[in-house]
This record gives sequence, C-alpha cells and structure tokens, in this order.
Amino acid sequence: MRDVGPRARPAQHSRRARSARRPSPDGRRPDPAASRRRDSATAGGCPDRTGAWPRGCGRDAAVLGRSCVTGAALILLGAGGHARVVADLARMAGWRIAGFVDPGRPVGEVIQGAAVLGADFTENADWMRDCFMIAAIGENVVRRREHGRLIAAGARVPALVHLSAAVSAFATLEPGAVVMAGAVVQAGAWVGAAAVINTAASVDHDCHIGEAALIAPGATLCGGVRVGALTLIGAGVTVAPNVRIGRSALVGVGAVVVDDLPDDARLKPWRRKTAKKGTAR
Repeated sequence: MRDVGPRARPAQHSRRARSARRPSPDGRRPDPAASRRRDSATAGGCPDRTGAWPRGCGRDAAVLGRSCVTGAALILLGAGGHARVVADLARMAGWRIAGFVDPGRPVGEVIQGAAVLGADFTENADWMRDCFMIAAIGENVVRRREHGRLIAAGARVPALVHLSAAVSAFATLEPGAVVMAGAVVQAGAWVGAAAVINTAASVDHDCHIGEAALIAPGATLCGGVRVGALTLIGAGVTVAPNVRIGRSALVGVGAVVVDDLPDDARLKPWRRKTAKKGTAR
C-alpha cells in the first residue's frame, strides 16, 4: 500500500486561515460588528429610508438589524399608557427615546426617563430632521390621523417589533406598525400602517390587518382572516379561518367570530351575569 503521508488539514478549516482576513485600510483587524451590520442590511433587517421594514423582515431580521438602529433617536406622538409600552419595547430594541409629544402633557414632564418635548411635532423642525417618529396612541382614529400627518410631513416612521415577538421572515410590516411582547405574526401576513398587534395576540398565515387596526391582547386570528382599517378586535377574541371583518368594526372581548362582518359592525359576545359582591350566585 502506498504511503500517502499525514493527512493534510484543509486550509479553510485551519485557525490560521480563519484569522488571515484582509485587514482594513487603517491596518486594524476587521470589525465583527461591522460585518454583522452588513449582513443584516443585505438580509433585509433594516428599515429603508422611510423607516419601513421591507418584505422578508421578521423577528430574526429585526434582531439582526438592531445594530443599524441602535442609538437612533425616536420621538413618540402620545404620552399615555400605550405610548409608554411602545417606548419600552423600542428602547429594548436599541432605540434611544428622544422624548414624547403630547398636547395634554406639560413640557418637561419626564416619562420613563424621557421628557415631553412639546404639544405638536411640527413645533421644531430639528425633531423631524434628527429623529424617527411614530404615532403611539391607543385610539385607532387618532393614531391613524397622526400617522397620516407624519407621512405627509415627510417624517421617518419605523415599524417596531418587541424582541419577544415571533414575526415570520415572510410577513410584511408597514411603517408605524407595532408588534407587542409575545405576539405572533406568521408567514404571508400583512400588517398595515399604524396597526397594532398587541400583547400575546396571534395573527396566522396570510392574514391582512388593515391600516390603524388594533388586535388586542390574547386575540387569535386563524389563517386568511382579513381585518379592515380602524377595526378593533377585542382581547381574547377568536376569529375562524378566512373570515372577513369590515372597516371600523368592533368585536367585543372574548367573542368567537365564524361569519363575515360588515363595515361598522358591533359584535358583543354573550356575557354570563355575575352576582354582586356579598350575594349568592
């Protein structure tokens, strides 16, 4: 038998080969963080110049893209409970909260470490030039109105995803959309501008969530559901597959929807009557 000698170690797997990367122009070793930023950008993990997450951006892409927005300044329109939750998830995702804009709050009031800057985002041109902005208002109609004002003014409006949310790489989030903690958005789903997928809500494959709609905590939308603009799906609601719900509809807490609903529909679930405290049930 012919002696072929010691088995050669492939160069590409050697420690020396791995470390022999082309140095940067200043002679330093390549910056791994810079490589990750390039990778995330090519993977669709960063918002475009308008702040929109492109198609193909889900939770993984959003996490990869954190380095692209880490430290970027964000101003929130609104300073209520909804805004505080949005600010919290944005901060965890790497944004710097530059402040809040709310006509109902005194200028200078500090909320979660950030100040109220004014009553309207148009008061200071530097805000729009230096910061991203998002309408963080719980009421659908007002949120849509303020989002429209931001877009008309040329503001950069991002979509925001909580780090614990599971958003498919094949779902689409439009500018101003927010996906809260523990929510799920599956492949093929489309979440419209300024829409909110609230805490632990589930939006299954091929759902279409209209502009400024709100899917409340714990709601479950089965595959192929379409929800119109400005519609509110209440907490704990279950919507059967392929059901269509019109615009500006209201589906009450805990309802089960198995048939289509028209525009402006009001669906209140059956409620069990409970006795007052201290009386027999």
